[in-house]
Amino acid sequence: MIVSGELAKVQQYIDGVLSGDIVVGELVRASVKRHLDDLERAENDPAFPYHFDFNSAEAACLYFPTCLRHSIGEFASMPFELEPWQAFGVAMVFGWKRDVDNSRRFRRVYWSTGRKNGKSTFAGGLALLLASMDVSPQTGKPESVAEVILCATKREQVEMIMFAEIQRMRNQSPAISGASKVVNKRLEFAHNKGSIRCIGSDKPYSGLNPSAVLKDELHEFREKVHRKFLETMDTGGGSRI
Repeated sequence: MIVSGELAKVQQYIDGVLSGDIVVGELVRASVKRHLDDLERAENDPAFPYHFDFNSAEAACLYFPTCLRHSIGEFASMPFELEPWQAFGVAMVFGWKRDVDNSRRFRRVYWSTGRKNGKSTFAGGLALLLASMDVSPQTGKPESVAEVILCATKREQVEMIMFAEIQRMRNQSPAISGASKVVNKRLEFAHNKGSIRCIGSDKPYSGLNPSAVLKDELHEFREKVHRKFLETMDTGGGSRI
């Protein structure tokens, strides 16, 4: 039972969805039910190949208020406290692991939310987490040379919105600004050589080895026009677990 810490928000969200106090769509309700069913399977079924790492889930959620600060609006300079629905999503992505190698169970995530719900800020926080503190399942230490790619149909789009927000958050967050630098529109961390950079779909960018790819405005990509680019983004990190 989740009763304390950042994961208390996860339990709050689960309880609200199940009781109907939090109104969600069918797919979100199904994801909540899957989580609960799989927790039971992980405990009782030896053949079930996944487990939920409460410590990893808690650590990922804690990264936001501990390391990040809001950059604009009424919450500027204040710690980035996750809302329960955000905490649930972060916990699912970073908490569920594969028994065979302790790597993440969910490797492709679709995140959609209504306008003015802080999508760019949240995505920027995820990018900073993945570039600076993501843990390699092979070593148990921060991912070495973590390469986080922000992409959109046009590079200017992702630079002007998501990367600009990342830079503002960096400037507001002592823990991040003291450990990183921005050079030629590329944010770099010293301790693990991790980085965040932006690219657009005008080139296939072969040879990349990203540890994570965040695709902004996914609906703007077109199968025939952007297929090669999307394939490169999806397969570029194949050598990483």
